[in-house]
Amino acid sequence: MAKRPAAATAKPKPAIKKPEKSGKAEAKAKAKTAKEGAGGAGAVPSKTEKMKAPKIYKEPFARIYPRYIALAKETGHTMEEVDQIITWLTGYKVDIIHGHVCRRSELAEFFAEAKLNPKRKLITGSVGGERVESIEDKTVQELRYMDKLIDELAQGKAMDKILRKTLHSTLAILAWPQAMNRGLLDHTKGRHNFDLGGALAVDTSRDSIELSLAHFEKTCVDAGVKVLAESLPPNIENLKLSFEGCIQLTDASLRGLAFHLPKVRTLYLDFVGCENLTDVGLKALAESLPDTLMELELHFAGCHRLNFAGLEALSKKLQATNSLRELKVTYAGTLVNRNFSSKAELRAFVRKQGTA
Repeated sequence: MAKRPAAATAKPKPAIKKPEKSGKAEAKAKAKTAKEGAGGAGAVPSKTEKMKAPKIYKEPFARIYPRYIALAKETGHTMEEVDQIITWLTGYKVDIIHGHVCRRSELAEFFAEAKLNPKRKLITGSVGGERVESIEDKTVQELRYMDKLIDELAQGKAMDKILRKTLHSTLAILAWPQAMNRGLLDHTKGRHNFDLGGALAVDTSRDSIELSLAHFEKTCVDAGVKVLAESLPPNIENLKLSFEGCIQLTDASLRGLAFHLPKVRTLYLDFVGCENLTDVGLKALAESLPDTLMELELHFAGCHRLNFAGLEALSKKLQATNSLRELKVTYAGTLVNRNFSSKAELRAFVRKQGTA
């Protein structure tokens, strides 16, 4: 009897291997997992999360603070270091910081009461996909400054950029007189790999400059003053410059300075003995003085070509500057030949001369 052929056994289907992720795709997946797991202040939420999430300024500081502590400890740092950074940024003492945590202060309240460090504006870069310096919402921006500092702490370079820029601008101010005296001001960038003007201009935290270039009779020229004016940091509030005895300077120097004083509150300019200055330059300077000005001191003694027209323009501008509290103008040795110690005195003189 013939044997029946054995029933055909169905072959198992081969397992379908999922294609392995490329290196770039794998890196993206890891980054996504890390962001979702970290839940840090700088994490980027999904579109759904954005719709459900409360506005950032209503977030309690108490929710952010523990994340900073956790990140610091993961990278070998301490809560004390986090507190030091927050103190530097906000001006708060440690007990005030912890008080905001206990009260669960909203971020808007937390930053509203702070004395924010102007040097925070040196912080640049991206947090959560946004450039810190470009964020318009003030509360969000201050939070991102704090995020960035804590992130740099974790990377072992906290405040490195800030300290570097501040140091460079300080060195630029110290080196400026000698660079000008030796005629190197236009060549510092190319020849010495240290651009004095650039180093000064990028220090957006600097709000005060005092610089004397007095008695550089041959080397202090209009071009040098122009470089200095264009290099003034944008947030300068207190400016004291002396050009006494710089006889090469002309009205071009006054015009050059005039366009770079947008936020100045205290201004001291010494042009004593600069005999080539005229009313044209003083009028240009006067008309461009900022409305924020609170104290003004101008010294033009010995500038024998200056006359009444420059004073008239100055008086007109200052009458519209309600913030001005103190004024001193030395005009001895000019064609007017007298000094003024208040806005009222200058105004009275100009009126009297106008009716004479």
